Amino acid sequence: MINLNIESLQIHEYANLTPNMVDEQFKALVIDIQTNGQLEPVKVCKGKIYDGRHRLKALKLLNKKKIKAIVDDNLTEEDIRSQVRSLENRRHQTPTQLAIMAYKEYVMLSKNEDTKESQGKIAERFGISRANLAE
Repeated sequence: MINLNIESLQIHEYANLTPNMVDEQFKALVIDIQTNGQLEPVKVCKGKIYDGRHRLKALKLLNKKKIKAIVDDNLTEEDIRSQVRSLENRRHQTPTQLAIMAYKEYVMLSKNEDTKESQGKIAERFGISRANLAE
């Protein structure tokens, strides 16, 4: 784990696959970080945060200059997508939240012929039915 300059980081597009915190959750996160410091490092690949965008936002709000991070610049785009999915599944998302996340990934992947994937495969990975993902 290392400390990075907050201003040097961007949010990876796959981080946006995950649901946003509601206002109450975010306020609680800010208070917790203000009280206890940043306990969990963000995850970064090539200067982009793929896990921890709310921690980054909270630290910026608290006028912090550094963020604790785990950096792995050797990850592929599929590695990052896979980790984002895995982290969100372990955070006990509701079926609706998983369906939204799966749909966002499907839309993102369908834009690129090299990464195009079937709705059935994506639904299976997220543990939802294909019907929940169908357009």
